[in-house]
Formats: sequence, C-alpha cells, structure tokens
Amino acid sequence: MTERLLDTKQEGFSAGPIRQTSVSSDPELQHLVIDPSDRISLLWKDVNYSIATQKGTMSILSDITGFAEAGHLTAIMGPSGSGKTTLLNVLAGRVPQQSKASLEGEVHLKIGHRPLVNVNDLDMPLVSAYVEQHDALFALSTVRETFDFVAKLRLFELPREEQKRRVEDVIAELGLTPAADTRVGSDMPGQRGVSGGERKRVGLGCELLHRPRLLFLDEPTSGLDSFQALQVMHTLKELASMGHTVVCSVHQPRSSIYSMFDKLVLLAGGRTVYCGPAGTEASGYFSGVGFPVPSSFNPADHFLDVISIDQRPSEKEETTRRVQMLQDAHANANTNSQPGGTRGEMAGGRETILAKIAELSQETDEEKGGKPAGSTGAAMNRTVTAASLSGGPDGARSMVPSQSPSSSGASGREPHQPTGTFKLAPLSVSLPLLLRRSWKELTRDVFALGIKWAFNFFFTLMFGFVYFRMDFSETSLQDRTGIIFFLAMNQAFGATIGTAQAIPRQLRVVTRERAAKLYRVFPFWLSTFLCSLPLETLPQILFGVITYYMVNLRHGVNHLFVFVAILLLENFVGIAIGMFLSSAITNVEAVPQVAPAVTIIFLMFSGFFLNEDSIPAVFSPLKYISFIRYAFQALCVNELRDAKFCDGIPPGRPCIEGNDMLEGYLHFGNVKIWENAIWLAVEIAGFNILAFIVLCLRRPAFLSLQPPKPKEGRQGTEFASLAAIDGKRAEEMSRGEAGSNGKREGISRSRDGEVAASEV
Repeated sequence: MTERLLDTKQEGFSAGPIRQTSVSSDPELQHLVIDPSDRISLLWKDVNYSIATQKGTMSILSDITGFAEAGHLTAIMGPSGSGKTTLLNVLAGRVPQQSKASLEGEVHLKIGHRPLVNVNDLDMPLVSAYVEQHDALFALSTVRETFDFVAKLRLFELPREEQKRRVEDVIAELGLTPAADTRVGSDMPGQRGVSGGERKRVGLGCELLHRPRLLFLDEPTSGLDSFQALQVMHTLKELASMGHTVVCSVHQPRSSIYSMFDKLVLLAGGRTVYCGPAGTEASGYFSGVGFPVPSSFNPADHFLDVISIDQRPSEKEETTRRVQMLQDAHANANTNSQPGGTRGEMAGGRETILAKIAELSQETDEEKGGKPAGSTGAAMNRTVTAASLSGGPDGARSMVPSQSPSSSGASGREPHQPTGTFKLAPLSVSLPLLLRRSWKELTRDVFALGIKWAFNFFFTLMFGFVYFRMDFSETSLQDRTGIIFFLAMNQAFGATIGTAQAIPRQLRVVTRERAAKLYRVFPFWLSTFLCSLPLETLPQILFGVITYYMVNLRHGVNHLFVFVAILLLENFVGIAIGMFLSSAITNVEAVPQVAPAVTIIFLMFSGFFLNEDSIPAVFSPLKYISFIRYAFQALCVNELRDAKFCDGIPPGRPCIEGNDMLEGYLHFGNVKIWENAIWLAVEIAGFNILAFIVLCLRRPAFLSLQPPKPKEGRQGTEFASLAAIDGKRAEEMSRGEAGSNGKREGISRSRDGEVAASEV
C-alpha cells in the first residue's frame, strides 16, 4: 500500500510541508479513478434566492453564475453571511423548503462530453454526495461498522463481497486503516473515539461508498486544528485528482490550504466578486481592480479583508462602497477589456465565465479523442453558443443545448447517463439493519445504561425500605395508595424522559441519512420503538416487582400479573410520548427539558393530587389523556377492590373494606381494570402514530430551481465573435465536416485567436 504521511498514527508530524503519495497513482486503488467519459462538470447561471419577510424581500443570492470543472477542487469563499452555504446548497439541491422562499436560476451537469443535464431532471443522489459542516454520525459504532451499514443500504443490490470491497477501498482511500476498528466517538462523556480530522473523513467516506462523481462539502475544516484541516483538504485534493468534482465552502483557509484550490468563487453580500482560477489569475484580477495582494501575504486573507464590510460606524460606509464596486466590477467585466487589462483581471469576470460555460457545454467526445456520443452523430449536432448564453431579444438565456431535428432520440440513451430516481433499500433489508444498529447504539452506551439502572436501584431501595412490609391495617390504606402512586409516577418519568434523552441524538443522524435517501421513515420508527422497549421496561419492571414484594402489596399471582401488565402498558405509553416529543421538537437540547414538564401535566390530572370532581371544566379534557391516571386507577383497583383490612381491628368489629376507600375517598368505584388497560393501549397507538406522522412531516424537503425570469439590459450582442465561431462550427458539424481533425483544430485555433485578440 502506498505510503501516506497524512495519517498521524502512521508517521510523525514534521514542521515542513506534508508529503503525500497520490491515491490516484496507487496500483491497488487505480480502479477508483473515474473514467474521463463519466466525469461531471457543474455549471450554474443566474441563480437568485430570496425570502419574503414582513419588511420586504430579503435577497440571499443575486445573479450568481459560475462553473466547477471535473477533476478540480473548487472553493466557495466569502465573509460570514455572504451566501457560501446557501450557494453550496443550491448546487447540491439541498435548499430547505420554505413557503416564502423563491429560488430561480439554472444548474446543469456536463457528464463527460455528452449533452447538458438539468438538475431538475435528475435525482442528485445518483451522482452526488453532500457532507454537512457538523459531523452527524453514531458515536458508538466503529469506522468499519459505520461504512458497512451505509454500504448494505446504499449498495443493497450488489453482492456482499462487492459491498465489503467498497468499504475497504474507502477506508484505504481516506487513510483510515489504523482507525478502522475504533469507535467514531463524540464529545459526550464516555464516548471517546477517532480524532476530529478522522471523524470528518468518516463523514466523507459514508458519501463515497456509492462512488459519486460530484462532492459537496460545507466547511469541511470547521472545528479542526490547522494540521487536521490540512489532512482533510489533502484528502479532497486527492479525490479531485481521481476525477471527482469537489465543491466546498471554506471560511478562512491558511495559505497552505488555499494553494490546493484549483478554482475559487468569492461571494460578498450574496453576489459574485470573483469566479475563476485560484492561482495567480485571482491575484491578477484583484490587482486589475485596484487591490493587489501584498507581498508575502496569504491571498485568501487579503481577498476576505477586501470583500468584507466593517460594521463600525466610521468604516461601514467606505467598506460598503468598496464591496459594491467589486461586485459591479465582476458583473461588468468583459472579454473586450480596456487596454492594459491583464488576463487575470478578466479571468474572474462574468462574461469570461459565460464563455467558459459555453465552451464546456458544446464539447463532444470526439473532440477530446473519445468515441462519438452516438452512431448517427446526434450529439455532434448539439451545441451551445455564446449567443444562447448572452440572450435573445427578451434577454432570457439558457444553458440547454439546442438540438437539430435529427438529434432527437436518434441514437438512444447514451451509456452512463444517470436517469430515474435513487432506489431505496426494501423494508426486508433496511429494518434488520436499523434494528441491529439501534440496539448496538443503545446497549453500548454504558454511561447512560448505568445511570438508568442506578436510579432504578436507588428508588427501589428507597420505596422498599420506607414502605417495608406494610400490614393490612386501616392505616395501611393511605400507605398503599401512596406507594402505588409513586410506582406509577416513577414508570411515567423513567420511560418518557429516558426516551426523550436517547432518541434526539439519533434524529440528527437520521435526518442526514434520510436526506441522502438511505431509508424511509417507517423502518427507523419501528426499529427505534422496538429497541427502546426492553431497555426501558426491563429495569422498571424488575425493580417494580422487587418493590412489590418488599412493601407487601396484595398477595396472589393474579394480582401480581395485573400489576406487571399495567406497569408495562404505562411504560409503553411513556416511550411513545418520548418518541413523539423527540420527533416534534427540533431542538435536541430542549427535548429532555420539555419531557418532564409534559409528564407533570399528566401527573396533575392523575386523580391523586386533585379529585376529579374538583377539576375546572376547562381543564377537564386533560384527565382523559393522562396515562398516569389510567395506570394509577387500575393499580388501585387491583390492590383494593374486594380486599379486607383486618389487622388491628378489635374482635367483634367488621374489617375495613377496600371498596370503601375506592368509592368514598378515591372515587374509583366505577373503574374497570380492563377498560383502563384498553385506554392505555389506545394511547400507545395514538402517540406512536403521532410520532410517525411528525417524522414523515419532518422529511427533508428541498426547493426546486425555477427558470430565471427575463431581465432587461442584457443584450445578445455580447460575445459576438465567439458566437459567430460557434455558429460556424455547428454549421460544419451539421454538414458532416466535423470528421476532419485538421478542420477541428483550425476552428479551435481560430476561436482561441479571436478570444486572445479581444483580450489585448
């Protein structure tokens, strides 16, 4: 295996530059290099995103145009609030759906040298992957287990041996071999695992298993120290060298990281300031507009300083004016630049970007030495000219290739063209996998399990010794209702709060996995509920039975059976309520705080603290949904109905009847155990259904791009020379003259000459 000095566990860290042998040159990983005919370039034009507010329309992105070429690492940079993550989400098809949001523009994929594909006509997970800024991974699974789970779901149609090979390939590709059997870990107590940089690569690896050609990463270096950040960026650079198109948002990279970028997109205030090569061309562009990079200065720091607005009153006006000037300079930059304009000055201008988009759009396989796209030459007749990009009389422009009549459907579908929708694993595959993972995660959390068992053991001893061996005297009636109430309350709080603490940590990972289309909501919901049952009920019931005998509750196997059955049903309701609250409340930290408050409301209307006849009419409906009330009533009836309390009664006097306590003091005379059990079962079903519905409603939903609206002021005369050449080229192709290599080279040289002449 190729030496990898990026891994600190394999090699020591040196103060000098990090050496790395490219994975793309590793003979064992050559099969991972993407074939040129399947590589994807990403083109976007006139992207606008705005949100309607009470104060008016807030523009987030405005007329964003650019491209990311296959095999390149493209960085989106800008100050906080500039729209970096929003643009990344637009390109990845991950803009969250909002009722008052408007998303317009065009985003197309250029796959190999075949015609453009509109992202609206494609299920993006087929060809792309998205890595979020914050790692959303299960902490108690190992790196290999994490990859294996994803492989079994995402690649379920492949043989098991191929799934294993993909997992091992990704582990080797990302330099995670030494950490493969280490738990992923988190910041929670007792959940140490891999380092931050390795965890970031684990998140990336989950998305690489289906070998996507497009990679989107939201601030992949966030939260990492400088060395770990460099490791991650080396990995991304290596993936780009293997043919992936890598697009990432980066906040403020150090110079060694900036030097890895092939392309740079700079945003300020939701508008493009620069889009082009990240090397000397970017520095040249800023020199051309009056902001040269100082000697021995990190270009990234300089660019961000120049395009940021200083909010101090004394500086705000001047810096705002400067940023506005840079935005306008980009929008108005023209290949027909004024004399003295440098190539760097024009490299990041809007019209140069449009010319590059036109060039990428009309390339064919034969031009690059590959095979023609179709036997009839249909793809050769498809072309995108600069005129079609610059607009017609109405100012509307499109990146969609024009087609001759003969091209439509003549050659059939081209190989490797991604179509259809992402296929999810069937229930027979996803449910067992989710059951196994949920069980591992819940049972491996030794800290949480220890706390749960310790608290139950403590309360068992507390209840058992305080109410130890109650007799059957008149005074024991109050004691018995008291211990029954505490047992019902303990079951309710334990199940509800326990579930509310465990499930929210999973939901963040599940949201990411559902957005990546790994599985549907039903198998997750069912597996989570089924795995929670034994872990929540076993300690509660075990210690409940111990307490039953310690305090000397009513004798008889039938009474013990009813006692256990009612506690089980109450526990199941608590789990269902915990799942509902976890699903309904998006704030993970708030769920464990809300759960006790909700349980207290149920407790208030349980019939112990407040007689049912005393409940105000406006609050009366709440008693019908208090699961603690149904459990407490059933347990009291089980303990007191037809029971006689004769201890301490003088001879000749009748024993105290338990029925008198039920009817006269508790007002539970008409309560039937089986009816309350049914109501508890109804609540189990009801809260579970509510939890399932909320989970379905929380399905990640994203906005679709709408075609851009025509805008005035953009004429079709821009790029006239390039449009003429493209038109001539298309005409020659239609006459069959494109078969001559000499003519194609001549056209290419002619086009290059025209562009060069316009730059002088």
